[in-house]
Amino acid sequence: MSNYYLIPFNLLDAPLVASWLLDADDVAISTGERQYPIVASDVAIWSRDATSAHLLIDDGEPVAYGEVVEDDAEGDIEIARLILAPDRRTCDAGHVLIASLCEVASRRFPYDCVWLRVGRADDRTLSNSMRNGFVEDPAASGQNFIWLRKQLCR
Repeated sequence: MSNYYLIPFNLLDAPLVASWLLDADDVAISTGERQYPIVASDVAIWSRDATSAHLLIDDGEPVAYGEVVEDDAEGDIEIARLILAPDRRTCDAGHVLIASLCEVASRRFPYDCVWLRVGRADDRTLSNSMRNGFVEDPAASGQNFIWLRKQLCR
């Protein structure tokens, strides 16, 4: 049985998170980036640019990384860079990560909804997002990405 909880990201975990991105397709699906390989300094930069970066822990071990990013220009928040350990991608970790980041967004920010951009080929994240109450915004979606939004409980 899993015992998941979210903690703030620590730069010491950047090499571990970078190691979870196994190839260029993995990077593109998980982060939207086109560069490969991803190294620890890339993850460190992402975490500094994020409003709130986190690790999902299961039984004391890091299993996933994710961010909540406040976009002052757009006046909203977004969940970004959902990176799971390869051996956790078929478990419930993705669903739990998204749910946990939604809780952070609801507690820390004054917005009514949270956004998530998912690549059209990323069936796993799309499924986990829908299970967490996200719905597609067709007006915002494009050819390669689907923009999803979720109303936050206030």
